[in-house]
Amino acid sequence: VEKEQNMETQEKPLGILDVLGSGSGFIRRREAGYTPSKEDIYVGAKVIHKFGLKTGDELGGTVGRRPKNGKSPPLTHLDIVNGSPPGDLLERPDFDRLSAVHPDEQLILECDRSVAGQADYTNRVIDLFCPLGKGQRAMIVAPSKAGKTTVLQSVAEGIVTNNPECRLMILLADERPEEITEMEMCGFGEVIASSFDRPAERHCQVAEITLERARRYVEG
Repeated sequence: VEKEQNMETQEKPLGILDVLGSGSGFIRRREAGYTPSKEDIYVGAKVIHKFGLKTGDELGGTVGRRPKNGKSPPLTHLDIVNGSPPGDLLERPDFDRLSAVHPDEQLILECDRSVAGQADYTNRVIDLFCPLGKGQRAMIVAPSKAGKTTVLQSVAEGIVTNNPECRLMILLADERPEEITEMEMCGFGEVIASSFDRPAERHCQVAEITLERARRYVEG
């Protein structure tokens, strides 16, 4: 009997919930870029409604066996949501109801030395002429091959090094595969990417679930 029970359920690593229009959803895997894959885990509408789950929530729990029809295995027991017990979700705020405020705390970017061992001139210039604050929006406007990716890598390094309380997420959509690999090798934050050889629909899926994941971080 014990052997049969072990075959019925198995522990699965954490994944990100993607709620569909039908009310049910799937746990997407980071290895698949949080897009639909054969390793997705089905989450029933009753579970989502009971705990008030949203797209972008990180779930972990017990997973049942894959049905014989080849569909995704179901989540049979929810153990953890965003690092906390599911019951804690009842008191979390709604992102759309949070108050927007002007940035009032600067993100110091300049490092003593960059990963390459060179002086961090890029972040020094940003700190002096166009300082960034928490909650601020910024845009880099430059022609191709001007070094936009290099600037982003420097900013990412500065955030991770000097602001450990921040959680860094880097979204790369419609990007060259080699630049995605380079950003991942830098090791700054979590890189979520969809390369240019993927369809536009995938770019939108990755962007939307990344945005929702960031909102869940803020709510927590």
